[in-house]
Amino acid sequence: MPQGNSRLPELTGGPPRNEGTAVNKATLTGVGDANQQAGLALVPYPLWCAFATLLSTRIWQLNR
Repeated sequence: MPQGNSRLPELTGGPPRNEGTAVNKATLTGVGDANQQAGLALVPYPLWCAFATLLSTRIWQLNR
């Protein structure tokens, strides 16, 4: 009985490290004006996600 797909590489090491903070900081600081403006355009996204999470949680609580 085969023990998996021999064409796939063997996975080694642990789970990937979470380096989202470094990526976000690099996105927001950028290297030039264009990159900084593009990074600032992403600022409303976490605010919207927080609002949507709170709204969804409240709806879930009301429907329990």
